[in-house]
Amino acid sequence: MNTRSIGTLMLLAILLGVAGYMHYHVPKRSVFLTPTAYIYGEINDTILMRIYWIGTDSKEYSIIKDSNLTIAGLDNFATLKKFEIKETVRYNDNRIKALTLGIYLKLKKTGIHKGNVTLIIENEKENYRKEVSMGSWVFEIAPRQDHLLKITDMIDLEIGPFNKNVSPECMFAVKNTGDKIIAIEGVQHDLQLIPIEKITYVNASSLDEINENTIEIPLPEAGLYLRPNESKVIIVHFKREDFRYPRKPVVIRFKIIYRTQDKTLEIPTIFTYEVVPLPSPKDIIS
Repeated sequence: MNTRSIGTLMLLAILLGVAGYMHYHVPKRSVFLTPTAYIYGEINDTILMRIYWIGTDSKEYSIIKDSNLTIAGLDNFATLKKFEIKETVRYNDNRIKALTLGIYLKLKKTGIHKGNVTLIIENEKENYRKEVSMGSWVFEIAPRQDHLLKITDMIDLEIGPFNKNVSPECMFAVKNTGDKIIAIEGVQHDLQLIPIEKITYVNASSLDEINENTIEIPLPEAGLYLRPNESKVIIVHFKREDFRYPRKPVVIRFKIIYRTQDKTLEIPTIFTYEVVPLPSPKDIIS
């Protein structure tokens, strides 16, 4: 065997050894992305809350995927209706796995409720139990009402490894389904972590009509008037900030305030709106 062949075999062995080390010695690390939340809703509304597990531990991934979920700290103002665990986030690096833990809560009691909520993940077969602190959640629950204003479409999720300065936007379409003029007076939430910078509207009936050339108009201080069957798109702009991981996700179900001829009402958006800063592969593997 000549010297070149020996050298080639040695190099191949070294490369295979490095590849084997990289494959088998990736640190087993995982993180839970748990949100800070403000939820405005009405009695018997069902709310979807999402928690994300991301990691390189394939055994924990398999265990969690077949686990049961319960919630502690709801204090009877909401109950767990159902849950689902599935893959909805994918990384290009196949060493990293991700699960989305979807929790459906039914709102049960009116009032403002603040509490520290804990997610409990259990897999009795694998003798696995994990308690994940979710932090403080705020629920503002109102009696159920009939509304002339309808939210017909909404962007409910912004997710990804964000840049340092990002200004998230939530868009939703509204329609006056009544036979008299109504006025939208504002959009509110109760999380100081993500202040609203401005609210605008677009003369459009659906989100499909929005593009980079769309002209936004500031929401009038006197209210945005909608004639019967008229629709607009509302855009909530948040203050530009650093939304990179490890900043916690934020979940908001907005309160929309509108006025009819004889009263002022409040209606929740149809979905929660989420801003989820994902860790980069380097955050997980390094």
